[in-house]
Amino acid sequence: MNITGLTTGLVFCASLLLTGCSISGIAGNNVSLNGNDGEATVKKSVKITDFNEIEASQAIKVIYVQGKNTGIADISTTPSAEKYLKVEVKDKTLKAYYFNDGKKDVKIQGPSIIKVSSPTLNEVDLSSAANVTVEGDLKLKGNFELDLSSASSFNAGNITCQNFDADLSSAASAKISNLIGNLDADLSSASSIEFKRVKGNVDLETSSSASINIDSLVASSISAEASSAGSVNISGISGGNIDASASSGGKINLSGKANSIKQDSSSGGSVSYSDLTLAK
Repeated sequence: MNITGLTTGLVFCASLLLTGCSISGIAGNNVSLNGNDGEATVKKSVKITDFNEIEASQAIKVIYVQGKNTGIADISTTPSAEKYLKVEVKDKTLKAYYFNDGKKDVKIQGPSIIKVSSPTLNEVDLSSAANVTVEGDLKLKGNFELDLSSASSFNAGNITCQNFDADLSSAASAKISNLIGNLDADLSSASSIEFKRVKGNVDLETSSSASINIDSLVASSISAEASSAGSVNISGISGGNIDASASSGGKINLSGKANSIKQDSSSGGSVSYSDLTLAK
């Protein structure tokens, strides 16, 4: 098991609970991320240009709605965070972060919430406990890339795209209700991703106590690999040829109906498919 990677993620999560923690981009160690959304009483708007990617960090929350770009980012923040919060678009990427104005000690209390819209969204890149929530459906003609680390999170309802590429690490998490499109997910270091329903081929890989959960899956090709106490749980499988491999304490649990299964387990890994019905 990759103890170093798992420990790093868990230590980071614990540090977010402290009243004085240092976060990337801010000098000094008098930064507090505690508080609830109701404390974001300062309302302001920032002009932005077109974007198709979102990049956020430092526990900032972004609410995204697919639609016409209004040219405005609506911001709710706190008096202590307002002067350090930066929201801008560079190279088609919406960036939200806190910056240091040269002071050694920066004191920030409570959340910053940013609401934006654009016709399309191709990538979300989050770190340091940032969050993006997609309100409404997200329908894309091309691919979507999700890159999460360091306790960041992503939430969405229905997503339609050609390919959904997810890379999560260090206790990051994502929850998506329904995905129509091929899924390629690589998770490590206690990260997790959950789907209620996926319609498309899947290629899944977990390690270092990371987990992938799918409640319902319609696919022709299903590849799953779990190692170092990682886990893959897929229920409600309908059709498809399965290739499952587990090692070093990794666990794969499969249920539903499939055309075929090829499975391999070693070094304490396990593939459980007793509740899986195979086509004759």
